[in-house]
Amino acid sequence: MLSLAEIQERLSELNDWELNMDSLEKEFIFKSTNDAKIFLNKLYEISEKLAHFPVIIADRLIVNLKLSTRKEGIGEKDFELAKEIDKIQI
Repeated sequence: MLSLAEIQERLSELNDWELNMDSLEKEFIFKSTNDAKIFLNKLYEISEKLAHFPVIIADRLIVNLKLSTRKEGIGEKDFELAKEIDKIQI
């Protein structure tokens, strides 16, 4: 598990992710449901590859993600996944 200071420092490496209690969170807004679907499919591929899965709340054009490592809070895998998610292009 990373300390609060480490988490806050590492947030600067990410694009618009926020710290919320014990998770990293980000909201994505898409122009079409098809774009949201493409994003989610790419997200699933990345998650499978890294064997680390976010909490996903999807409502048509809006996808909210929460990243945390169970029982540990925010860890290295969460930042690794967030960086890969930031690379997704639609």
